[in-house]
Amino acid sequence: MVEEHGIVTAIDKSGGVWVETQQQSVCGQCAANKGCGHKLLNKLPSRQVVSASSIKVRSDYSLQVGDAVVIGIPENTLVKGSLLVYLLPLVFMLFTCWLLKWQGYQEQVTILFGFVSLFLSFYLLRKIINKTSFQQSLEPSVLKVLVPIQDTESPLVTSL
Repeated sequence: MVEEHGIVTAIDKSGGVWVETQQQSVCGQCAANKGCGHKLLNKLPSRQVVSASSIKVRSDYSLQVGDAVVIGIPENTLVKGSLLVYLLPLVFMLFTCWLLKWQGYQEQVTILFGFVSLFLSFYLLRKIINKTSFQQSLEPSVLKVLVPIQDTESPLVTSL
């Protein structure tokens, strides 16, 4: 489960809540720490600004604006979405090029129809993503509600 901490900023009438998360830089935490170019770019003063983003999430909890929560999305959903977005257009284009070359078409025709199939795969991808069931599977949900304890600075975690 991919998790992120956030603050509830609004309650939606449809049962969802809007959660604001702080975008964290992941540089310095992976195995390619010393050889990564992103680490050097993030050292620039203009890149060190942490930005906040707001996202609508599903919630089974009774929440109020200002509650600290942990939201999450299943890893398999993230992998499926990434494969679909990155792999489907590439497979479409390569398969079309291979098929046309196998049929003996000229290289210019193969390249042209390769790009046509690439753009058709983007259209197909858009249709797949716009399906309600697929969108619901990509929607994150509230996993835990963090309740602050008055005497200590660290929050207590509660869950269902």
